[in-house]
Amino acid sequence: PGPYDVALIGDYNIGGDAWASRMLLEEMGLRVVAQWSGDGTVNELVNGLAAKLVLIHCYRSMNYICRA
Repeated sequence: PGPYDVALIGDYNIGGDAWASRMLLEEMGLRVVAQWSGDGTVNELVNGLAAKLVLIHCYRSMNYICRA
C-alpha cells in the first residue's frame, strides 16, 4: 500500500467513462487500486479495503450510497 492509493466507485462503465477518470487520477499521481463495479475484479475489491480515499464516480452511485 502506498500513500496515494484510491478506490474508484461508479456504475457499469458502459461508455468507458470510468477508464477516462482512472487515467486522469493516475496522471495526477494517484494509484487506483480498485475500480467498482463495471470491469473491476475481485482482487481489486479486496485491494480497495486498503485505499486511503474512496471516490464516487457518478451521481447515481452517490445517491445509492448516501441513502444506505
